[in-house]
Amino acid sequence: MSSKILVTYGTKTGSTAEIASRITDVLREKNHIVDLLSVEKVTNLHGYDTIILGSAVRAGNVLPEVAIFVDRNQAILKEKNFHMFLVCMTLKDDTADNRKIVSGYLQPIRELTDPDCEGMFAGVMDYSKLNFFEKMLAKALKAPEGDFRKWDLITEWAEEISQRQLEY
Repeated sequence: MSSKILVTYGTKTGSTAEIASRITDVLREKNHIVDLLSVEKVTNLHGYDTIILGSAVRAGNVLPEVAIFVDRNQAILKEKNFHMFLVCMTLKDDTADNRKIVSGYLQPIRELTDPDCEGMFAGVMDYSKLNFFEKMLAKALKAPEGDFRKWDLITEWAEEISQRQLEY
């Protein structure tokens, strides 16, 4: 039995959108009906069984458009199967301490609606996609450039979500 899923995201430079796309592909391969939209394009959540929301992290916060989306939709998110993932460069070094730090970035979301499942993934640091201030900050923090996404972990998380659909 397939379910109707919305994968939605907020992205700054495209890495989170690419992760959302991979999650969508995995779910479609498992015969789920999946729509993929940026949070700015979502107009209605009522036709979905499950909502998967992703956000890039900037300065220890989900993106403003993601926080606004959760605030505006918190009542319906509480009624749905709701999962959330974060994309954060802190996880380029995937340690227990760094996971704890990144998990803390979800606390404002948890205060509004508690996700059923949370994913946390490293992203991409591409200085050419940053504005002047962001580039200077990244260089000051000695953030290395590169793609630090672990696609196997992203795929595993999407497969876990697919399995959860069978349990609902």
